[in-house]
Amino acid sequence: MVLGLSGCGTTPENEPASNALVDGGTTESEATPEPTPPTPEQVENQELTLQLNIGSGSYTGSYSGGMLNDLPQGQGEFLTTGTSGKPRSYTGGWNEGHFEGEGLWKHGDRKVYEGTFKNDRLVNGTIYVGGVHVFYEGEFRDGLRLEDVQARIDKYAAEAVSYAGGAWSNYVGKIVALEEELVDVVQRPSAVDVELHVRTSDGGSASIMYYPAYGEVLPQPGSRILAYYRIVEDTSESGEVLPYLQLGAFAKL
Repeated sequence: MVLGLSGCGTTPENEPASNALVDGGTTESEATPEPTPPTPEQVENQELTLQLNIGSGSYTGSYSGGMLNDLPQGQGEFLTTGTSGKPRSYTGGWNEGHFEGEGLWKHGDRKVYEGTFKNDRLVNGTIYVGGVHVFYEGEFRDGLRLEDVQARIDKYAAEAVSYAGGAWSNYVGKIVALEEELVDVVQRPSAVDVELHVRTSDGGSASIMYYPAYGEVLPQPGSRILAYYRIVEDTSESGEVLPYLQLGAFAKL
């Protein structure tokens, strides 16, 4: 009796073996090699003007790190200034002249953005105010925090105390609720924060930075708001430790 053989290593008559030569001498099992990406050259303190998708947009400064096609690539550090003349710096990953990958974007010692960047904006990470105090940690969209606005207000309201007068140093570590009038809202193109001008209950005025959530609708000037401030300690340029009012959330009255 002759048994038919199947799956025992034989090659059908009309099919080439897996290592048969095809296309003029290559074998099917050989993959086309991927082209080797160009290696960025390393530069030190090179003056650059970059168009970034944040803040004022155009920044001129000094760059050290990988450079490819006249643009930052790979890992590097960029030292520049903002429109106010205060120093700013970015250290981390770059792709074609834009922040990409893990990085740290600092506005002096006051505001810090740390985490994963894409096209100059955070997609996941942390915003610090006063240099060390966490304002928000999590995911971002278009550089704005992805957070439920009402849930944040409710969280702050549950912990808040009323201001009973006296030195702000007596409230360090607490959240204080203050009724204020919103005088103006200053929004800059490409910025991920806004400047709120408020009139306080004692007739004074203040300018406060705030980081809106994605899709958050800000009140119109003239609105009364209940602002929730976390009172933290901050070190001034002279080295003096002072109370700092960090606006965490606010609700329209």
